[in-house]
Amino acid sequence: MKHRFSAFEICPAVCAAGENYIICVPTPVPVLMSVFIAGEEFTNDFCGVKISSTHVQKFTVPQALLDRAKKYTVVYEIIYREAYSSKKEAPVRENFAFQPIEKTDDIRIYHLSDVHGRKDPAISAAQYFGSALDLLILNGDISSSSQTVEETLLPLKIAFYVTKGQKPCIITRGNHDLRGLLAERIDEFYPLDHGLFYYSVYLGPIRIMVLDCGEDKNDDHSEYAGTIAFHKYRQKETAFIQDTVALQGREKPRSDRYRFVLSHIPFMHTDYDPQRGVHEFDIEQDTYSYWVKLLNDNWKPDFGLFGHIHRIGMIRGEAKFNEKGFAAPIVFGGKPLDDDVFGCAIRLKDNRAEISFNGKDCTPVQKCYIMF
Repeated sequence: MKHRFSAFEICPAVCAAGENYIICVPTPVPVLMSVFIAGEEFTNDFCGVKISSTHVQKFTVPQALLDRAKKYTVVYEIIYREAYSSKKEAPVRENFAFQPIEKTDDIRIYHLSDVHGRKDPAISAAQYFGSALDLLILNGDISSSSQTVEETLLPLKIAFYVTKGQKPCIITRGNHDLRGLLAERIDEFYPLDHGLFYYSVYLGPIRIMVLDCGEDKNDDHSEYAGTIAFHKYRQKETAFIQDTVALQGREKPRSDRYRFVLSHIPFMHTDYDPQRGVHEFDIEQDTYSYWVKLLNDNWKPDFGLFGHIHRIGMIRGEAKFNEKGFAAPIVFGGKPLDDDVFGCAIRLKDNRAEISFNGKDCTPVQKCYIMF
């Protein structure tokens, strides 16, 4: 058999979504791939047919299983698929250790958003905690569009180079990720929970509600040429928030010493400039106000973590950026510059959050604290 491809680097990212991890492995060539955990095989298939021609192999595995095993194995075979007698190269096995969040305090989280293609500065900035990192969050607009495969894969590539496939990640999408040729196939590249970009997830003593606002302008805006339909999507998301806050009073108690909301777009902020007369970002007032009310009255997060506005820092109820009255502190954790990008390092310890903002040299330029 003639070898058309050489072996490629296996770069998995272990992403938390709902009650599962989604192990995502970028694949530049057609492969058959499996993940093994504690002797159990997980395959990427559709109704029994293994998927080989995809840019990302994705495997949904129970959190509890991988947390106990603390290791997993990726096995792949490059395949030349034919109607009959397909041919494969020799299987390759790669073993990975995994470090779940098991401790009950001193959790170290690094958050980046709005990287807009600045791969190397982003990877450098995310080294703030070094090997002590517990959770990486990439919160949207890591690329400036989903026009090319390379751009659309960037969040997974950054996640691997920071975590080496050994630490949990959460990867959300931003509004720029919804633009370009691959936007309609973005589910192939991102970790989802039951096909959705919004979900609630437990990681150790942390509970996170991950929300997804979609685009930042109305569906009929000329920029989209009729390619989006987010109003109905947000209505379904409203029902999810209602169900989640209602369920917490009935579900089996779980330890969530720390609780926060994660979203690329800060939905409590009305992005409207009356001096310039710009109204295009002033959308979904009733929907977003209701989200804030549901969260304030029922879920009571310790803080909210956001990107989108290219800012770092924290606010506590200032009307200028919190017109809808989100009750918890609001943390903005993503600011791109010409050759740098600033994110935020969050240390949850002793019922407080110590938050540091840094760029690629990992030197804090600003700090703030939240007491719970």
